[in-house]
Amino acid sequence: MVDEFCKKYAITQARVFLSSVSYCIGRWTQTKDVYLSTISSGRENPKLKNTVGMFVKTLPLHIQLSKEEKTSLEFSKDVSKTLSKTLSH
Repeated sequence: MVDEFCKKYAITQARVFLSSVSYCIGRWTQTKDVYLSTISSGRENPKLKNTVGMFVKTLPLHIQLSKEEKTSLEFSKDVSKTLSKTLSH
């Protein structure tokens, strides 16, 4: 079911999971601002591809749950945009 959703809407499973966790935490804590962290491999530079070592980046994320109703797809796309902006920074 998750695989089908991801393929149909061109979104990764990791981003759907991040969206789900963000939404659940926001509802559980009754807040519209959710702060989480995730990691990136830190190997975006092609020169580092064959280098041995740990290049993990910890990335802080600020996910905002909107006041208006959104579908799970809309929310997942919003979270995906937030993650993409964070990764590019």
